[in-house]
Amino acid sequence: MQEDRKTLEIKNTPSEHTEWDLKVIASFIISVIFVVMGFYKMFVYSNEEFGDNNINAYVGGDAYNYIINSNYAAAYFLLAIIFTILGCTLLIYNVLQKRGI
Repeated sequence: MQEDRKTLEIKNTPSEHTEWDLKVIASFIISVIFVVMGFYKMFVYSNEEFGDNNINAYVGGDAYNYIINSNYAAAYFLLAIIFTILGCTLLIYNVLQKRGI
């Protein structure tokens, strides 16, 4: 009977596994990068009709460029949300794995 308890205690000892591993940190860093890229698409715009300093300008009209940039920003923010959810899911998985559940 004593041997069973010892093996049970060995199985329930916490491992050296940390919750914040490389996958979780990388996912959150990628998420921050996509947020920055989305805000860049929203707020940085320059359209010179006869110049070479066009930033986030694709076609001739300003309204069309704003529409295109808003779609890009929405896509970047969606990617940021996906990577945030992925990072949170990996973090929850690591916590559950550490507790042995």
